[in-house]
Amino acid sequence: MKGKLASKASDVVAYRPKPMLSIDDRDLSSVKQMQVGKTYTFTVTAKVTEVRASDDDEYYDGPTNKCTRARLRITKITEK
Repeated sequence: MKGKLASKASDVVAYRPKPMLSIDDRDLSSVKQMQVGKTYTFTVTAKVTEVRASDDDEYYDGPTNKCTRARLRITKITEK
C-alpha cells in the first residue's frame, strides 16, 4: 500500500509500521530467555526530548497532510 493515499484514518492504522525498540540484557535481564515471534509486555518510562510538526509523513493523509511526532528517551524498562 506504500505510495497510495489512505482514504480514511482507519486505513492509516492498518498499514503504518509501528515504532521499533531495541534493548539488551543490560536494559532487561529477561532478554536472554526471549524467543523470536513471541509477544512480551513491558512498562516503559520515557522522557520527551522533542515534539515537532511534520508535513512529510508518507503514512498520514489528514486534511493538511501534517502529523505531530515526538522523540522519546527511554529512562526505564520493567517487566509487567
